[in-house]
Amino acid sequence: GVRVVRAASLPDGLAALRRDQGVRSLLVEGGAGLASALWETEQVDRLVILQAPIVLGAGSVPAFARAPGARAEAARRLPVLLRRELGADLLTVYAVR
Repeated sequence: GVRVVRAASLPDGLAALRRDQGVRSLLVEGGAGLASALWETEQVDRLVILQAPIVLGAGSVPAFARAPGARAEAARRLPVLLRRELGADLLTVYAVR
């Protein structure tokens, strides 16, 4: 079944899942908006990126548009835990914390 957790914000919802349901690990699949919102909570332990060989171009939603900007030389480098080809796609798992 499905259990709906109502919360005023994403951090509140994540806290409620942990407190009320005992959730300690959560796999979240979604688009750029959800990825960016979760990134802002600073509760992401692993980042899994599936890269397809396509160019979306103008109008596409950048995955980390809400993350703080940084110059390339000062940007945080995430350790790669796994990198695997899946057909023409590339799966990369990064350690965030």
